[in-house]
Amino acid sequence: NMEKWRLPPIKLGPGEFLVIWADEDQEQGQNHANFKLSKSGEFIGIFDRAENLFAPIDTFSFGLMPKNVSFGRLPDGQGGILSLSNLSPGRSNMLSNLSDPIIPGLSAFPNPFREICTITGLRAGDDIQIFNEGGLAKIKHSIMEDGTMAVHTHDWKPGAYWLIVQRGPLHRARLLVKI
Repeated sequence: NMEKWRLPPIKLGPGEFLVIWADEDQEQGQNHANFKLSKSGEFIGIFDRAENLFAPIDTFSFGLMPKNVSFGRLPDGQGGILSLSNLSPGRSNMLSNLSDPIIPGLSAFPNPFREICTITGLRAGDDIQIFNEGGLAKIKHSIMEDGTMAVHTHDWKPGAYWLIVQRGPLHRARLLVKI
């Protein structure tokens, strides 16, 4: 139902985030929706107004949800939807530290780098993807055979890139910077 609930009239500035509670508890305030999401799976979306024929702005379908799993776009608001092992309500989905409790030892160095960036802490079967800064163009995709990968970047332009590591249901993201 595209008219189920209207977003509150709040304007967000750059770098600001809004938490909406899908808990069917509107007595707690305007950020509490009049519906709940089912842990067995569902479809959710943000749609434009009726005069724009409820054109979809962003939508997401999900299946059975285990406890304490979060989904989000990486990079924020524009990349693909991934399962996130760091919960980030009200803040960026992008990881800012190098310690990783989910994939111990995962590291990319040197970072920033010039020609070669080495990724360690990988296992056989890990799916490695590197995207440009906007998350729109896949630069590299590889399935790991051992624990270390040297990424040669002589043909890359200086700038920011996203390393996405998928290990089974887990996804981790790291910002890589070529100078």
